[in-house]
Amino acid sequence: MFENDYIMRQIKSMVQLMSMLIFGKSIPLYEKQDAESPTQGDLLHDRLIDLLGKNRIDEAENLLFEQLESGVDGGVRVALDFYYRLSEMPDERLAEVGFSREEIDMGVRDALEICGVAVPEDRGG
Repeated sequence: MFENDYIMRQIKSMVQLMSMLIFGKSIPLYEKQDAESPTQGDLLHDRLIDLLGKNRIDEAENLLFEQLESGVDGGVRVALDFYYRLSEMPDERLAEVGFSREEIDMGVRDALEICGVAVPEDRGG
């Protein structure tokens, strides 16, 4: 339990730091670019939120990576929002769908790497 708390704090801190460095905001919640004419990033974000609401986390993460690899606009914002939301989920909900804090940590690092963002090294602890 304490290890999960540590990992959760580490993920949240990393996501918030990256959001602050890139966007000047410590809470990386995605903001739609144009309500009248949604961007690829807007549509991806909406789909990810829908899948998270249905506890289809693996499917959501797979979709995120497919879109990041294809160069979706707003990918960094969408990825940070996605992993921030995952980091906020209770352990019980993650356990129900077989998703771990370690997977969140690895996922956010991989997503940022795909987007060309330098990721701070894991110092362990």
